[in-house]
Amino acid sequence: MASSHSLVFLLLIITASISSSAASLPLQLLSLLSLKASLTDPLSSLHDWRLDRPGPPGPCSWTGITCDPTTGDVVSLDLSRKNLSGSIPAGIRLLHCNLETLDISHNNFNGSFPGGLSKLRSLTVLDAYSNSFVGSIPRGIGRLAFLERLSLGGSFFDGEIPAEIGGLSRLSYLHLAGNLFRGPVPSRLGFLSRLEHLEIGYNEFSDSLPPELGRLSRLRYLDVSSANLSGGIPPEIGNLTWLESLFLFKNRFSGEIPARISNLSSLKVLDLSDNHLAGPIPAGLASLSELTLLSLMNNNLSGPIPPSIGDLPNLEALLLWDNSLTGPIPPRLGSNGKLERLDVSSNSLSGPVPPSLCGGNRLVRLILFSNRLDSYLPKALAKCTSLWRIRIEGNRFTGPIPTGFGLLTNLTYVDLSRNNFSGPIPTDLGRSPRLEYLNISENPLNTTLTSNLWTAPSLQIFSASHADLKGPIPDFIKGCRSLYKIELQGNSLEGSVPWDIGNCEKLLSLKLGSNRLTGIIPWELSTLPSITDVDLSMNGLSGTIPSSFDNCSTLESFNVSHNRLVGPLPSSGPVLKFLHPSSFAGNDGLCGDLAAAAAGPWRLTAFQRLNFTGEDVAECVSGSEAIVGMGSTGTVYRAEMPNGEIIAVKKLWSVLAEVEVLGNVRHRNIVRLLGCCSNNETTLLLYEYMPNGSLDELLHGKSDWRTKYNIAMGVAQGICYLHHDCHPVIVHRDLKPSNILLDAEMEARVADFGVAKLIQASDETMSVIAGSYGYIAPEYAYTLQVDEKSDIYSYGVVLMEMLSGKRSVDTAEFGEGNSIVDWVRVRVRSREGLTEVLGGCDEASPVREEMMLMLRVALLCTSSNPSTRPAMRDVVSMLREAMPKNKLVSEAAGAAAAAASPAKGF
Repeated sequence: MASSHSLVFLLLIITASISSSAASLPLQLLSLLSLKASLTDPLSSLHDWRLDRPGPPGPCSWTGITCDPTTGDVVSLDLSRKNLSGSIPAGIRLLHCNLETLDISHNNFNGSFPGGLSKLRSLTVLDAYSNSFVGSIPRGIGRLAFLERLSLGGSFFDGEIPAEIGGLSRLSYLHLAGNLFRGPVPSRLGFLSRLEHLEIGYNEFSDSLPPELGRLSRLRYLDVSSANLSGGIPPEIGNLTWLESLFLFKNRFSGEIPARISNLSSLKVLDLSDNHLAGPIPAGLASLSELTLLSLMNNNLSGPIPPSIGDLPNLEALLLWDNSLTGPIPPRLGSNGKLERLDVSSNSLSGPVPPSLCGGNRLVRLILFSNRLDSYLPKALAKCTSLWRIRIEGNRFTGPIPTGFGLLTNLTYVDLSRNNFSGPIPTDLGRSPRLEYLNISENPLNTTLTSNLWTAPSLQIFSASHADLKGPIPDFIKGCRSLYKIELQGNSLEGSVPWDIGNCEKLLSLKLGSNRLTGIIPWELSTLPSITDVDLSMNGLSGTIPSSFDNCSTLESFNVSHNRLVGPLPSSGPVLKFLHPSSFAGNDGLCGDLAAAAAGPWRLTAFQRLNFTGEDVAECVSGSEAIVGMGSTGTVYRAEMPNGEIIAVKKLWSVLAEVEVLGNVRHRNIVRLLGCCSNNETTLLLYEYMPNGSLDELLHGKSDWRTKYNIAMGVAQGICYLHHDCHPVIVHRDLKPSNILLDAEMEARVADFGVAKLIQASDETMSVIAGSYGYIAPEYAYTLQVDEKSDIYSYGVVLMEMLSGKRSVDTAEFGEGNSIVDWVRVRVRSREGLTEVLGGCDEASPVREEMMLMLRVALLCTSSNPSTRPAMRDVVSMLREAMPKNKLVSEAAGAAAAAASPAKGF
């Protein structure tokens, strides 16, 4: 009470010193000081809001305040982007009625929006975008008759949008997107005759889009995306002839695309994707000469693509995937020299690929898979130096693979599989500097493998199965340093397995089955540090199985059936422990008995009620057809129980003790361990099945910012539970995207927690590296110890991958010996580099501020000094500051996703 009396007394003193022309200042002072008292100001942005500061009395020289030079009244209060939090006091209404601008955007204000704003009747700008306000919009907002700009987007307002907003006749800008509004979109918004910008998407409306919006004749920007709207798109939208951007994606609109949309002669961006629209693409869209982006993907559209779409002079992106379109790709598409992205995958298109697609050498993504396209690939594509992703699998292309793809310096991904290509594999592919993925499987190539194929410095996956290949497998001595998967099964390859395959240090999977290979199994194969899957079946291999495989602790699948092998089976090690007898069948000269090792009966330990037996589980992991993943500790199977329940089973390559420690873990962001099935030699961990695969599959494809944030927060909360709420503490030891799984709601679930530690504890003779390359904290190199701070480092690396879209290790991108952590710390020093680190998110993006906050967390987590890394509990707190305030997903209006492969995971 004494302090409040002192404040009043001080105000009276200040009032006495202020000229009579500013007699209203005391109330304004009281209002401003009460505002400051209610705020948290971590950056001391309002440090000069003090009555005892030197200089002229009154607030007119305070930060963010502008006064009328004549009256001294406060006319503008701008507190935007100052990292402020707290509530806005009701006393804000005491600011003089001459206040024209109130901008508190890009902060973290919370609580209800203060009532009484209708008293600020001179307001022309009210901007509270990107905060955390809750509750409804205050009544009386319709009395702000001079309001020209109203921005309340990116908070958590709920209820209905007040219809009285439709009476703000001077309003030119209305942004209410990214809240929790329900009910119908008010039809009275159609009376805002001066409105130029309307953004009300990312809410939870009901009903349809009101046709009255067609009266907004001055409208240039309309975004009602992801708003739960249904019904048809009102034809009246075609009246908005000044409209430049129309976003209606991610709703439940049905019916046909209104032909009157062709009247929108100023339109530059049209995105109607992710709806239930049917019927043809209106031919009149080709008259929209200003159009740069046309996205109609993921609908039920049918019929041909209007040929004149190819004549649009400014078109940069055409995204039509996942419809039922037929006919050819417009023959002149790309001739404007501006086309950057084309995705017409998963349709029924036919005919050739137009040679003009890369007419301006700007084409980046060419996605044509799963159609009926035919003829030769245009040679011009092999000269398109801008290309970095080509997916044309599952078509009917013929002729040779064009020469020149390997000379495209930006190309990283090429999938030509399941076509009718024939002839030689171009030698330039062995010189491709950034190519990571090359798939030429299921083509009648009738050729040999080029001798320099393995020298491509960034090649990670090479698949040429069932491609009618013959001749020898080229030596590996000149390359293969980045390869981790080689698939050559189902060909007619001859000769021996090259002994120098030992140079392929990162190889995980080698599939050479069903060929005509002869000679011995090279012992060097067993020395590969990460090899998990080897298939040499259905060949003519002879000699013995090298005894060195006894020590190959990472091996999970080893199929040498139907060869000419002789001698004893391995006497110990994982080959003997885990493999089914069928893996060695058809080798009459092999001796030994897999059944001789007394595995003993299966014992099922349940951590909740289970409606199946240990024998049911064991039967599901007896073959390789159910394998959905492999890792450093075991093989993962998708297992369907007799009652129809689907679970994930992890078959470990070592017996696991103390599994009860893991069974007691319960958290929404941790994959639940249902039970453990074991015998004397094998441990099977039974997990709930995660239908949406892993973060690794999602990371480098299409995903919006809110999804990424939710996953990042979920992982942090899961690790926080392991570190701070489990006794004893559980250190994950191998946190990486492939161990972050996604449930049916895309909620993150951390997998494989603590397994590596328990395995190591169970076998004192093992030499296990704690973690995966690219995610291991630097201090491990000299301490060989892991703790909670090791997990923090790994988590920081995952955040950097999520922000940038890049992998943790990429020699072509980061340089030899560098990781994503080194690259990020260098790139953030420049404006252009920072944009690249943020995945191309430019300074104008509404989510950049939030991404920057997450980047700061990532940099803290990856500090080279473990003691300066935050605890995971602190990470969770910091991430809350990066919570997306708006739900606008620019990516959904832009890039098309590469189609996801079938989901795999727990």
